[in-house]
Amino acid sequence: MFSEALAAAREVVAVQEQYFPFTTKSQVTDGQKPDRIFSSELVFALQYPNRDKIFTDYFTPDLKDDQMWLTPSTYLEKIFGTLALNDWRYESNWKVASGHTNRCFYKYSDLETDAYYADLLPMIRMSEMYYIIAETAENETDALESINLVLDNRGVELLTSASQLESTLLNEYQKEFWGEGQLFFYYKRMNRSSILSAFSGGNVEMNDTKYVLPLPQSETDFR
Repeated sequence: MFSEALAAAREVVAVQEQYFPFTTKSQVTDGQKPDRIFSSELVFALQYPNRDKIFTDYFTPDLKDDQMWLTPSTYLEKIFGTLALNDWRYESNWKVASGHTNRCFYKYSDLETDAYYADLLPMIRMSEMYYIIAETAENETDALESINLVLDNRGVELLTSASQLESTLLNEYQKEFWGEGQLFFYYKRMNRSSILSAFSGGNVEMNDTKYVLPLPQSETDFR
């Protein structure tokens, strides 16, 4: 299974420069139309004309703390570390807003522009291909080169030792896929017994029952 995942990821990576080039820092932090989803790197995405409602319904600083989804500063500190401001994802997606102690999440905020990526929802990212290679590569050199290519294009310090690879991959999944629904499946695949809560900043104990989502009622009603 790992060998098949590695081969598939390498096949996509082989055409990256032609079809899915890395998004630059200037594009991500553009003051007029920030590309917070790193759109040029999206292998697959959905078009959702009402994407900004995700922001206005759950994350906008116009809401009060008890009306919105706020992430405790302790959580952000744990996953971004002391060099958070160097990470392009932190700089573009997590903003200080008046009236709120914690930073607000801006990935899906309205761009008020005709940029093609203003209504895209990421589904498969180029970065995930590199993460797969880093996890399944046959040797440490390939693994480090793969993960470092992503880190270099996120403003993050490069790895020098494979001993840091496992923890860095977890950290990257936590930062890269925020608000996209991918992190849960990484936790499940790795069968992690404890995961970090984005609501409390503490740990949540996990088990097989919690990792298996219930079937929709529309299915169980007619079985």
